[in-house]
Amino acid sequence: MMPSQQGGVASMNKKDSDTMKAYHSNLIPAGVAVASALVFAGCAATPKATFDALDRNNDERVSREEFRSQVQRQAFDNLDKDDSEYISHAEWYDYETVREPEKRFREMDKNRDKKLSYKEFSDLRRKHVTLNNLFGTVDKDSDGFLTPAEIDSR
Repeated sequence: MMPSQQGGVASMNKKDSDTMKAYHSNLIPAGVAVASALVFAGCAATPKATFDALDRNNDERVSREEFRSQVQRQAFDNLDKDDSEYISHAEWYDYETVREPEKRFREMDKNRDKKLSYKEFSDLRRKHVTLNNLFGTVDKDSDGFLTPAEIDSR
């Protein structure tokens, strides 16, 4: 279960939210930026709940891949309002604030069916770079894993 589904949501202040949105607007779709912001803003009731949501294999550490896949999954689910497992053109435009949204949509829509599958959505290289950078910021000891203490010290 992702943090936003667990209740007890803490809110990010407007200034921090606007700053995060502006920074990411040129890099990645807003859905990923928002999901990333929610993870680090403590969207779960506690840092432990945030950590548990990211630690998919329950090994008490979050790998770079777990982090990236969970943030991307949350972003995809946020955009897929009708739970169809696709982001329609309309869903994209209802939420996306990136520059040149049509160009971004076409760039991701590899099979040109005017909807984005999770695979199409998650394959964009620039998202991987940005998420890896976010991960590295939290990974204080640079061991390639996030611990509960590192999540808590965000």
